[in-house]
Amino acid sequence: MTLAEVVRLERQYACVMGMLAFATVIVRGMFHGHDFPTTATTACGLLVLFAVVGAIIAAIARWIVEDSVKSQMQTELKDSAN
Repeated sequence: MTLAEVVRLERQYACVMGMLAFATVIVRGMFHGHDFPTTATTACGLLVLFAVVGAIIAAIARWIVEDSVKSQMQTELKDSAN
C-alpha cells in the first residue's frame, strides 16, 4: 500500500465519521420533531467535529501500524545479520 492510498483511507475514515454524525443528528431531529434550522446547524457542527476526530484517530492508527512495521523490520534485519 502506498502512502497516497493510506492518506486517502484516512480521509475516507474522517468523512465517514463526519457523515455518520450528521445523519444521526438529522434523524434524531426528525424523530423528536425539532425545527430544521437548529437541527441542521447542530448536524453541520457535529459533522466537522467528528470529521476532525476521525482524522485524528486515523492518523494515530497509521502511526501505530508504521511503528510496528518498522520495529518488525529492524528485528528481522538484526536477526538476519547474525
